[in-house]
Amino acid sequence: MTAARRPPLRRHAQPQRSLEGLLKDWQSGPPDVALAARLLDQAEQALGGGTPLPADLWHRWLDTTRRRPFLRSLPDRAQRHRWPTWPSRP
Repeated sequence: MTAARRPPLRRHAQPQRSLEGLLKDWQSGPPDVALAARLLDQAEQALGGGTPLPADLWHRWLDTTRRRPFLRSLPDRAQRHRWPTWPSRP
């Protein structure tokens, strides 16, 4: 009996799932400084790998994080300036 072959893991499968989960967490609760920073970090990590994020996930991330509650939850000016430095689409 041979073991079932697993499909190859996509390089950014985990960051994508994490980004989706963090977005859901953000949207379901009050603004949170630590969660805002994690969302920003996770998006940078996902975008830095070279594999594009699905358009719907990217659009949800941009729509969610462009809003005042998210931007005000970032801990400092340097963090707030990280947000607009990325390209408009991965």
